[in-house]
Amino acid sequence: MYIATVPNRSSPPAILLRHSYREDGKVKSKTLLNVTSWDTDKIIALKKLLNGDDDLYLGSPCQGSNFGILFSLYQLAKESGISGSLGKKREGLLSLFLVLARISHQGSRLSASIWSKNQAVKEVLGIEKGFDEDDLYKSLDWLCKNQNQVERKLYKKYVSQHGNPPALVLYDVTSSYFEGDKNALASYGYNRDKKKGKKQIVIGLLTSETGEPLAIRVFKGNTTDCSTVSDQIEVLKQELGIKEVVFIGDKGMVKSTGKKSLTKESWRYITSIGKMEIRKLMKEGVIQYDLFEEKLQEVSYEGKRYVLRLNKQLRDMLNHKRDDRLKDLESKLRSRNEFTKNNIRTNLESGKKNLDALAQRYRLDKFIEITINKSERKLELKIDEDLKRDTFMLDGCYALETDVSNETMDKGQIDARYHDLSKVERNFRTIKTTLLEVRPIYLRDEGSTRAHVFISMLALKLTRLFESKLKDHFGLGKTGRYNMTIDEALGHLEKINFLEYEFAGKKTVKLPRLNKVQSSIFQALGITMPKTVGIKQKHKKCEIR
Repeated sequence: MYIATVPNRSSPPAILLRHSYREDGKVKSKTLLNVTSWDTDKIIALKKLLNGDDDLYLGSPCQGSNFGILFSLYQLAKESGISGSLGKKREGLLSLFLVLARISHQGSRLSASIWSKNQAVKEVLGIEKGFDEDDLYKSLDWLCKNQNQVERKLYKKYVSQHGNPPALVLYDVTSSYFEGDKNALASYGYNRDKKKGKKQIVIGLLTSETGEPLAIRVFKGNTTDCSTVSDQIEVLKQELGIKEVVFIGDKGMVKSTGKKSLTKESWRYITSIGKMEIRKLMKEGVIQYDLFEEKLQEVSYEGKRYVLRLNKQLRDMLNHKRDDRLKDLESKLRSRNEFTKNNIRTNLESGKKNLDALAQRYRLDKFIEITINKSERKLELKIDEDLKRDTFMLDGCYALETDVSNETMDKGQIDARYHDLSKVERNFRTIKTTLLEVRPIYLRDEGSTRAHVFISMLALKLTRLFESKLKDHFGLGKTGRYNMTIDEALGHLEKINFLEYEFAGKKTVKLPRLNKVQSSIFQALGITMPKTVGIKQKHKKCEIR
């Protein structure tokens, strides 16, 4: 059968459904149906059917659920090992959905369940039945119980990709505050977010020397930095099975107790020491002030090595900032004296109190003194230059302490490895305030809170892979900004939706053609668009074929 278009003089041509056959050696045709009155779309669909084309439709397509975001992130999750580590059970698949949603949506479990209604969850992740926020909360409980197991699987994946276990691990802590006060782990403590009066949790992140997350732990909000180190040693030893490592943390964490714990495990450490400890070593004659130069210097003492350096740019900046504050304080003092001179009822004590408070806020109170000259009814400012010079003598100076041998690392390597801690700080920024937004935490249960933070760590691993692929493919622009950011890529992927057609009362779902930018993003990620939207059952998992 075929569609024939027959001219009809001045009238529109007739469109006929015909059947051709052979009789007595001749090809003849028979008209089966006149379809001239049919809509154009319906005629086109019939032509495709007769030509053996299964791409049938009736009318314009309707936009279906979003396919691009979940599909792209899921491919990265498989490559990174996150998908395999979470497994194929329903709870694992829901946990994986929460990881992908953390990157592209953020929000609460209720918000994520609502967002899922317009996502290709079944087609991509193979979650057959719909789910709501209660199912997602149950998956958090499951993930909390299985966190160690998932971390071990990811660590094995890391070792297989890199060939060897990490020789260095970086460790840092941060805090995350709550608007409410009912969370089981929330307590008052040193708040790094400068949110006074807010309860918080403390988060410790352990990474490789490249900044790749290995493990994350959540502590009560009143936990001190140094007391979290023993837990991380346990993670390295028991959970990940690392036998030899150099542990790198700042002076707030690797204190005397932490150093003893690391030494007990025959592990080495690199950390910084504070100004009080530097002054103590200077008093004992171990370190001389002249050793602080722009070029690295080293001192060995009692089995420890001290790497010293002066950051001249930082010192100049601090001096400039302090001089500006001092000038501002002197200016306010003169203004106050001028006001007092013209107003005999002015209280000098009140003015002194305000200026003392300003000096304390400017951190100038250690070497200045504001006094009242009653005879002349004015305030006077006195500067102890010797005390000023001694107070800020170590501005821009820093010292690193380590028990790593010279044969293992020279002073330059020790300095460079310590500065790698900035990679952990960048990870925290990604988790807390930029892409992943671990806050606000809409949870009260301890296990759910731990799982929520762990999901953020898994999402961080995914975004690091995502970002590196975009950087490698798109590169830097003229302004020094990367030509394609994760947010921009997600915006383009969000426009890849299923196309839903209807023919003869039946719905057909098709994938759209990618535009130029979308194709380049897929190319950057190393993934290809599937040809069809079929669902194939395999081990209770839906796969795109």
